[in-house]
Amino acid sequence: MGKDITDFVDSLKPSTNWVEISMIVLLVVGLFVSLLMKDAMTSYVVIFLIGIISGRTVYKKLNSLQSYLLIFAGFVVGYILGVRYGSVFLNIIFFILGNAVSFMLHKKQIID
Repeated sequence: MGKDITDFVDSLKPSTNWVEISMIVLLVVGLFVSLLMKDAMTSYVVIFLIGIISGRTVYKKLNSLQSYLLIFAGFVVGYILGVRYGSVFLNIIFFILGNAVSFMLHKKQIID
């Protein structure tokens, strides 16, 4: 029994589970950010900008991508859960579009 408690306490350490903790924190942040949006256009612009940041991260961290994708997925899921204005489908499309545009601009070294 003592071993089980020790394993549980060790699993809560941020140094071992930083990806999962970051994902949950960003899920909540994404939810609150989307709840602050007052119209569909603002929501689309914000998710497009988040996509641009995600695309840069995907380009820069291509070798260790899994952790960062999980973290961004947390934010996007939280954001999508809180969308009140506009289409959920269009928000996802704008995120993917921002991600692709940023990745291509970095890949072609137009921006650094």
